[in-house]
Amino acid sequence: MSDPILACHLHDYLEIACLYNIEVNFTLKSGDILTGLPRTTEIRKGVGECLIFRQNACKEDTAIPVLSLKTMQAISHNMHFDTVDF
Repeated sequence: MSDPILACHLHDYLEIACLYNIEVNFTLKSGDILTGLPRTTEIRKGVGECLIFRQNACKEDTAIPVLSLKTMQAISHNMHFDTVDF
């Protein structure tokens, strides 16, 4: 049995946010809220696919497992999305 993965159409929204530098609020399944810029995605051994994310007021990137995402809300105006439910 394979590990669960994020649906392709939802992954596309993460890629759009990275490509167009769209500032977002992420709500995680844990209830935590993160604000900043998505940078890219990568696979991390033992964790799976992660979103590399730069939180506002931080100089270092953070890796967030994509399966821990609950919602992504655009702060920056864009024509691609307002809110995405994962």
